[in-house]
Amino acid sequence: MIAVDTNILLLYVVGRTRVSLIESHKRLDAYRAEDFGLLVEEIGDQTILLTPNTLSEVSNLLVPGVKEPLCSALRAELGSLIATGSEVYVPSKKVASDPFFHELGLADCALLEACSDGSILLTVDIKLFLAAGRRGLHATNFNHVREATF
Repeated sequence: MIAVDTNILLLYVVGRTRVSLIESHKRLDAYRAEDFGLLVEEIGDQTILLTPNTLSEVSNLLVPGVKEPLCSALRAELGSLIATGSEVYVPSKKVASDPFFHELGLADCALLEACSDGSILLTVDIKLFLAAGRRGLHATNFNHVREATF
């Protein structure tokens, strides 16, 4: 399985809905359409590990400023991803006691805990990437994947 952070999951949902929207989506200004292709390759046929925290963040960032019918299409794609992914719940009380909580926050610490089963973590967040490494988790910085292709 592969877990992805909020930014990567947002890119994935938007790209699966309409690749051309990536470059105009207000929360994806750091990405190009080509990045979606790299992301699809990186994920491959792995099941995506999801946490309610990351899903909530993506849901909140997905549609502001987007009009119908695209708004509904984006939400439908998120729903499809939820149906095919593997959702792992990590209690907030447990996450809040994590030593990295003050640095990373709830969603990222929940991802760290969810990946303790051996899942790969794919992130663009350098703090999350380094915390995963300090914990001995397998993590990939998607920015390194992007840089390797240019």
